[in-house]
Amino acid sequence: MGAALVQLFLCLVAGFALWRLWRAFDGEDRFVRGIIVLGFLFRAGAGIVLFWISWLRLPVARSLQLGDGLWFFAQDATLYMPNAAAAARGGFLAILLFNRTVASVTYVQTLGLFALLFGIVVSVALLLNLFCYLGSCLILVRLRSATPAAKVPGTVAIAAISLSPSAMLWALQPLKDTFFQFLIIAFIAACMMWQRGWRSQPRPALLIGAAAVMFASLFAMGGIRWYFAFSVLCATFAFLILMGAIAEKRAFALAAGAIVFVALTQAFLYGAGPYAPPRLQDLFSFSSSGAARVAAMAPSSFLRDLRQTRRSFERAGGTTSIGVGGALSRLETQPPPPQRHEPRHEPARAGAQAETRQPPPSNPSPPAESGAPRQTASGTPPPPQSPTPAESPRTETVASTATAAEPVRPAPAQHASAPPPPPPAQQHHAPSTPAPAAAESHAPPPATPPVTATVHPATATAPPPAPKPVPAKPKEEPAPAQVTVRRPAPAPATATAPAPAPVVKATPPPPVVPVVPVQPERQIVLPESTTVRLATGAVAMLVPRTIAVSQGLVDIRGGRGLLWFTDIDTIAFDIVVLFALAFLLRRFRWATLRNPSFWFVGFVVVLVGLPLMYTITNFGTLFRLRMMIYTAAAMMPLSLAMAVRGREDSATVAETAADEEPASEPASLPEPQA
Repeated sequence: MGAALVQLFLCLVAGFALWRLWRAFDGEDRFVRGIIVLGFLFRAGAGIVLFWISWLRLPVARSLQLGDGLWFFAQDATLYMPNAAAAARGGFLAILLFNRTVASVTYVQTLGLFALLFGIVVSVALLLNLFCYLGSCLILVRLRSATPAAKVPGTVAIAAISLSPSAMLWALQPLKDTFFQFLIIAFIAACMMWQRGWRSQPRPALLIGAAAVMFASLFAMGGIRWYFAFSVLCATFAFLILMGAIAEKRAFALAAGAIVFVALTQAFLYGAGPYAPPRLQDLFSFSSSGAARVAAMAPSSFLRDLRQTRRSFERAGGTTSIGVGGALSRLETQPPPPQRHEPRHEPARAGAQAETRQPPPSNPSPPAESGAPRQTASGTPPPPQSPTPAESPRTETVASTATAAEPVRPAPAQHASAPPPPPPAQQHHAPSTPAPAAAESHAPPPATPPVTATVHPATATAPPPAPKPVPAKPKEEPAPAQVTVRRPAPAPATATAPAPAPVVKATPPPPVVPVVPVQPERQIVLPESTTVRLATGAVAMLVPRTIAVSQGLVDIRGGRGLLWFTDIDTIAFDIVVLFALAFLLRRFRWATLRNPSFWFVGFVVVLVGLPLMYTITNFGTLFRLRMMIYTAAAMMPLSLAMAVRGREDSATVAETAADEEPASEPASLPEPQA
């Protein structure tokens, strides 16, 4: 009871903290504040509604519910919540020392801390996501107000984070994406702080704060997605070198940058833990030898890792695999194997080819030639006819087995012609055994009666012994014959009654009409060459699926009928990317080496975007992971605008003043007159 009261009090404190964060945007203009409030209210309201619908098992989209407040798009939450609950039950120490082999351990630890403070329930993740969302918006608002040139790109960045369809979707469930987006924004903002701290005079407090934020953010990112953390670490290396080159105190800046980079490598190693590849552990570990570090830095090893990662995705498969379309498949250096690509009309052709190949060995004509009289006597159709293309291989195999078994039976028939006793037994076996085989081997039965009628006289040598059993049977038949003669009167009544019954039973056979062939679904073909793989990944990332599939660029299926949502998110993704490119082209003069934060964001986009386009073969996974590129692309114009403040504080002010001097002062002063 005491713990419940404490958690209730902490929930009230958390609500007050959210209100204070909300009030922090009161000084902003109405448009920016309205965007932030809209994003907050949608996340909070929709998250609560979805939680209670799934928690109470209400009859609303039952097939999409997972129960306990979870939905179908939060499959990973079924792993995060039990681990976070186990960590919360162990207390603060158990959360701090939680097993690092657990997937996304940093997010699990953070979620476990919230579960310990506010209660072990799925809805506690919604509270964590709301804090992360408002924290991201607060960072962007502070960067927007740093310089007048950052007003427009800052507004676009806030709108991109607040109104992103995928970002709002992931924020409704216990997923790591909102928390990870907050870490990306925090690290980029720390790099901008580091750049501002090395302006004319170093500011130690700002530099220490920026280094601490970079260390904590990289450590957390390494515990969630180590590959992104490694890309950020590589981009940070270039960023620190550029900062040391442009700083006024270069030696001091390079030394400080080296210390920060070494600290970041250890944050990456301990954050990623066992998920960091052994090659990277040898590269950044203090105990590794020089030879191991040199071998780990070989570019071929990283390329090999990319290929292995793609192969693992291909083996994993999925319902939304990204296949190459007909338009892009022409770029393949060598065409894919034919068995992996089956056009819609190909199954019939493939079956026809199989039939034309199989008849020669299974053709019933050779066995028919060896025992033609016996086979015709049994009542089978003319064997020399070859199977038509419409017949399936299965019927051909049945016919071949029947004809192969028949040559064994004619042997007793030869003995039946010499001694009189065996023929009756032969006549009893001959019509019984071959008849079913003939019915299985050929579908049309009407052709069989005329053949048997014409051939039976030729083989009538056996009937002579048959009359012996025949007279025995007629002796017993007269009695029943007299009985039938005595029943003529009741016969009409009984004959009239069964007459309609057969007519009624004869009508059901017509339903055998369905003859529509069902064609197998065409298989998805994965791209083979590196160029087509990159092109396919780029199209799946940047082009709405409906357009890409209709134009034959990619082949994406599945999605439970909800792929229309991914098209909306792709349009938002394209708008942000196009704005970043347009702003870069218009303010290209700001993209100088004296603006390292811009190059840092650009390196992150390239180092993360290209591997994702190459390795990811599942559209659902790509749809979720591309939010990392989306966040960096939204921050790129803002980082480009940071160059204006740096130039105003240094040599750019002198250049602008020199440009304005000729307009304000005349070229020569007039001579004074007497």
